[in-house]
Amino acid sequence: MPSLISNGVSKCGGGNYDDAKLSGVVTVQGSVNCNKFHSEGVCTINGSLDAKDIDISGVCKINDYVKSDSFNLYGTTTIKGDLQSEIIDINGSFNINGSINADKINIVISYKSDVKSCFGESISVKRGKTSNIFDVIINKKNEFNAQTLECDNIYLEHSNVQSVYGNKIKIGPKCNIKYLEYSESYEIDHSSMVSKVVKRGEQGAK
Repeated sequence: MPSLISNGVSKCGGGNYDDAKLSGVVTVQGSVNCNKFHSEGVCTINGSLDAKDIDISGVCKINDYVKSDSFNLYGTTTIKGDLQSEIIDINGSFNINGSINADKINIVISYKSDVKSCFGESISVKRGKTSNIFDVIINKKNEFNAQTLECDNIYLEHSNVQSVYGNKIKIGPKCNIKYLEYSESYEIDHSSMVSKVVKRGEQGAK
């Protein structure tokens, strides 16, 4: 099976590949299916991305779903569909129109990040350090936003979530949660706000 290699400012076709290595400013006209996907710079995929291992550094836009065994992002991504993987590691920001589905989700947010919903075994959302002084001056929001989050083990910082469901839940600093439902235990930092807390199985729980 051939490899997809593209450098500089270029356009290439989608298809089935062994490896895909993209650097520079690259537009892929179609979906990509491969074993390993690596991009550096600015990448646009006008289709879906299906790979065992995905490693993105820089900016990447996928105009459909993403499916992988491991997904690593250092930078920013926009995904029009769902992101499905076994392990997700994100350091940066994202805008995902669909849902995140993964066993383990580790997120360090550098800028505002949005997703419709998250499902998995565990999720950790932490706030990264602001590296740009102008972000501090203009008070740019560095936060994670979601409608629904459902995982066994949950840790959140600087997050705005409508509904949180889990077994063990720890709400760290600067969170705004409308509804929290837990099975085993929960903690809430004094700087966070949770409108309603319900233990699963009690009246009012789903």
